[in-house]
Amino acid sequence: VNLMDFFQSQILPELQDPNHSNRPVVKATAIKFVSVFRQQFTREHLTQIMPMLIAQLGSPAVVVHTFAAYAIERILYTKETINGKKHPKFGAADLQPFLEPLFNGLFAIVDNVEHNENDYIMKCIMRSLATQGEG
Repeated sequence: VNLMDFFQSQILPELQDPNHSNRPVVKATAIKFVSVFRQQFTREHLTQIMPMLIAQLGSPAVVVHTFAAYAIERILYTKETINGKKHPKFGAADLQPFLEPLFNGLFAIVDNVEHNENDYIMKCIMRSLATQGEG
């Protein structure tokens, strides 16, 4: 199975679906696919995927916004080797245009009394801050 063909036909439509209440387990699985196969995506792909993941932070389903935060954190952690040196695959300059919606989404979850204790949200906040600090 070609991963990119599978991504285009099965995963991308789930990520693009604006209805956050629609099939939360399927959405979470689609987000997990992105995090597991993040090394296969180019920087350009990740730039297109990031707003979709950030949008999923608005999901009322804990499983969806938790997997979205996890996927974002893992993408920011991912390194690539260029000329023998490791560099972030998605660095500070790549993240810059998404900072406001990213932090709005993350802190909306933290502000929600029902969902405010979520380790993955906190890790995503910390990784986002660390990524911006590297830039």
